[in-house]
Amino acid sequence: MSLDIDGFAVFAAIGSNRDLFGDLASEIEKAGRALIVKQLKRKQLDLPGLRALRSALGAETLALILDALSESEISAVLTKCDKHNAETKTAGDGWRRSHLNALAASEAEPAPATKPKGAKKAKRDAPNARKNEEVGAGLNYASAGRVRKSVRAPR
Repeated sequence: MSLDIDGFAVFAAIGSNRDLFGDLASEIEKAGRALIVKQLKRKQLDLPGLRALRSALGAETLALILDALSESEISAVLTKCDKHNAETKTAGDGWRRSHLNALAASEAEPAPATKPKGAKKAKRDAPNARKNEEVGAGLNYASAGRVRKSVRAPR
């Protein structure tokens, strides 16, 4: 019979009894880092989530974890948290790391959207609306409900 354990309670117990688990320090550090990296890679992570993570871990711990991430991992997290910033694609790795840290610390805000949603569609539909008004002005809809009589061929 398999029993599930509360992982949060286990990590809390380990954290509050460091002397007892001192021999496992390197494994605990690896597991903790791996879990935070997984959290950063989650699809649902957004800027408020990043800021909450920094608040829970502390500024120094999150900064150390971000420093250890690869360039592609930093780029992926930054793209989720600052979607509309064009500089994230062209800037270097150092700028990305510092900007991500600044976003997490609320020292920087994400770039605003360049185009409002739906602007492209409104622009595209405007000429068609004028054409439809011009064409519809001379139409007569009196015959719209009539049914055509079918002509049967003689047998």
